[in-house]
Order: sequence, then structure tokens, then C-alpha cells
Amino acid sequence: MNRDRLKRLRRRGLTPAKAVFVYGLAFSLAAWHQAARVADWCEDLALNREGPAAEAALILARFFREAVLPNGPAQLNRLEDRLLRRLSPEEEADAARPAAPEPAAAPPALLAEDPETLLRLVNPDESPPDGPEEAAPPPPPIPAGPPPPPPFNPAKVLLLGDSMMLEGLGPQLQKEIKRLHSHLVVERDGRYGTGLTRLDYFDWLGYFGQMLTKHGPDLVILTVGANDPQDILNPESQPGRRRIPLGSDDWSALYAARVGELLKMAEARGAQVFWVGLPIMGLQPYRRRVAGVNQVAAAACAAAPNCRFWDSWLSVADSQGRFTAFTADESGRRVRIRAKDAIHLTEEGGRIMARKFLAETADWADYRALPAPAAEPEAKT
Repeated sequence: MNRDRLKRLRRRGLTPAKAVFVYGLAFSLAAWHQAARVADWCEDLALNREGPAAEAALILARFFREAVLPNGPAQLNRLEDRLLRRLSPEEEADAARPAAPEPAAAPPALLAEDPETLLRLVNPDESPPDGPEEAAPPPPPIPAGPPPPPPFNPAKVLLLGDSMMLEGLGPQLQKEIKRLHSHLVVERDGRYGTGLTRLDYFDWLGYFGQMLTKHGPDLVILTVGANDPQDILNPESQPGRRRIPLGSDDWSALYAARVGELLKMAEARGAQVFWVGLPIMGLQPYRRRVAGVNQVAAAACAAAPNCRFWDSWLSVADSQGRFTAFTADESGRRVRIRAKDAIHLTEEGGRIMARKFLAETADWADYRALPAPAAEPEAKT
């Protein structure tokens, strides 16, 4: 900046120090509004750096995800609205008038690709807390079922579910089973953006029956529920009610009944079910609601003779049981294990979860090939 320009800026009251302050304030506000993008950028930076720079980038990413993203932008928006109303008396008067209630609209079918959209649809009336998010206590223990049945020897395995089985976990679990037990028939199927709460959008019960007929498995490894933390609409069992709210006793009873119906269908076809619970999620309140879905599914599974529930909550958590997007591999290299939506698993995350599943359920099923029956001696003539 030349001297003449500096003189002109000083005459206008803008010194270099003020300019730096204004630019810094503008950058801070932009970063606050774009917290998710800043966190993504910091995580990408950490993947391509080593040493203190990578550690600092990860700390900054966690700060934006845990402290800024849930609360900061919403608080700034509220402050901006208040400021604009003070500057515009007409808008302030309009805001003081009571608004006409809007009719409740049914939420669209959820895709577990965008956690912010998911949280808005699950409970649109819930506003973020005023302070920083407190550390969530671990979910209550999964209820224990009856004594486990003896291991059985499946010949045909079906991996089935929503996006959690179609990417991340599913492909890696299929590879691991085939790598260890090449004689097994292992097939994988599912539907994105579906679950058991919105049967009006997609009939998962009918679809499950179709998959049993199509593949004829002895064992179904099932994971579903990432799209289910939402109200249940128009349940057939209660035709007078338009909506069953998430978290209510009626919701839990109806969801458990649907899980039970799936398990009865599998039992009628002679299939065992290993139900894979959902892992810890990155954002609240979605994380808390997913833990509730796990609880209901686990209780329904414990009541069925042909189902075992695997609790995956901590399978891809850090050493202190917290959500983490990164971990260190065998060589100490930092790798991403969760997608940027804080929901799905990456390929490496799926591999970790698949190997833990097979290790922790080793006594549930014997995947080894049965020995060929001994040939009967020929009768002497």
C-alpha cells in the first residue's frame, strides 16, 4: 500500500490496524456461519499434514463441530434478526403480532446423508440450547435377552439394510466374510433412505419378505434405523391418530412391533437374524435419538428366539467413548473413519466395524464349512 493511499485512508479514519480488525471480524463471522465447511477444511488439512499442524487442525475441527456448529450459527441468526427488527420499526411491529398457527405437515422421507436436515425434520420446533453442548452421558445398557442359542452353521448369508449396509459397513463385512470363509454364499442388498417409521413412503416389511424370497438366506445380518428417529405417521393400528411422536411410549411399542414382525417373517423362513445396532453419531440431538432407536430394537430382538443384537455403539468411538472422525491405523497414520455428515462410515471405518463384529460374534455362528458326509461302504454282492 503506497503512502498516498495510506494518507487517504487515515483522513477517512481507517488506519491499517482498523483495517486488520475489520477484515478479521468479517472472517470470524463468515467462519462462524460456515462452521461445517470450516470443520471439513480443517479435517482435510489434517489428513495432508503431520505433526503439530495436523493436531491443531483436528482440534480446530472438533471445536467447530462440537461447540460452534450446534449453537453458533443459530445464535448469530437470532441476534441478526433482533438487530434488524430494532433498525426497522415496521418489522419489529410485525414480529410482535402473534403468528397464525401453521398446519403440521408430514415430514418427507429422510435420507441419512445430511444430519442438519435430519435434525430439522425430526423435531422442527426444537431450537439449539443457548450454551455449549454438554457431553452426553453414554446410552443405557442394551437389555440382555435369554441365554444365547448354540452356534449354528449357515451356508447362505444376506447382508441387508439401509445406507449403513449399502456403504461403509456392508461392503467391508462382505469382503471379510468371503476372505475368511470363501465357501459361503454372501449377498448384500438394501434401500437408501428407508426404515421402519415411514412405511407410507416405503414398505420395509413387504420389502423384507421379498428379500427373504429372493435370496433364501440361513442368516440375515441386518442394520436399519438411521432414518428412523422421527414421528410415525398414520399407523394402521391407530387410525384415529395422524402422528405418533418420537420418544413416546406409543412410538416405542409400535416400532418394537414392526421389528418383531420382521423377525417373525425370518423365523417362518428358517432364518436367524443378527441385528447390528447403530454406532455413535456425531451431532446432537440425533445421537441421543439414535441411541433410543437402538434400545427399542434391542429389546424387541431380545424377545425373539431367532435374533441376536450386536451393540456397535462404541465400535468406532475413541478410547473415551466419544464420537471421532479419525483414528490411527496399524502404522500410526491418521485415517478418516466417519463420513463428513457425521453419520456414515468410510471404507476404513467399515473395515474396523466389520472386523469387530466378526470377532465379538464369533460364538454366535460357525461359518466353517461342514465336513462332507462319509461315503457309505458299498454293499457286497
